[in-house]
Amino acid sequence: MIELVNKLRIPLIVAINKIDREDADVEAVMFDLENHGIVPEDLGGTVICVPISAKEKVNINLLENKIVELSEKKVNLMEDHAINAQCIVIESNIEEKSG
Repeated sequence: MIELVNKLRIPLIVAINKIDREDADVEAVMFDLENHGIVPEDLGGTVICVPISAKEKVNINLLENKIVELSEKKVNLMEDHAINAQCIVIESNIEEKSG
């Protein structure tokens, strides 16, 4: 998937959720992303990563602002009326019972 994203030069924003959990390790997640070819801005890359807590509503406004900022950089909404915007959400879950 990341190869296709890189080939098409599709901008990414990664929301790192569940930062409210006691065992949350945002830095470890960022390094794991890097191991998969997704290099966060904090590690010298171009991928925006926003640590959030949907449950506690932490950084939701920041995530929304990053989405708007990125869209304004890539598309002039006042001029590009014929352009079709798309969004893909990829969600990952860890089964508590699976170890």
